[in-house]
Amino acid sequence: MENENYTRVEMRTGESTDKVKARRQEEKQIEMERSDADKAEIGILSMMHNNDTNQYSETFVIKPNGGFDDIREDGKERFLNSPDTSEELYKIAAEIQKKNDKLHFNFETDPEGKWIKYTVRLNQ
Repeated sequence: MENENYTRVEMRTGESTDKVKARRQEEKQIEMERSDADKAEIGILSMMHNNDTNQYSETFVIKPNGGFDDIREDGKERFLNSPDTSEELYKIAAEIQKKNDKLHFNFETDPEGKWIKYTVRLNQ
């Protein structure tokens, strides 16, 4: 029976509580310093891996002001939530492709400007 008054402790051999806290703080700092493109690349590769596929796509709804809605065309929340406009999405895609030449982005846009779809493929 687990006692609610106890706190779970994570320890590694030879590692003090202070070292654990310092390591976690360093990990948080590294995560905060990642660019939107780095986070997007990691997320996209993770989605491809989890879905056991070599591509991923999303269709963003474009609001009248030109920004993206938080809900995609299929009614789900956006996976890539950092780009707020088409220009930002293009910039992130370009940064990812520059860094990882195995990822290739394609874009489709609605002629009426109501949505934009990106598809990213992993070329082996």
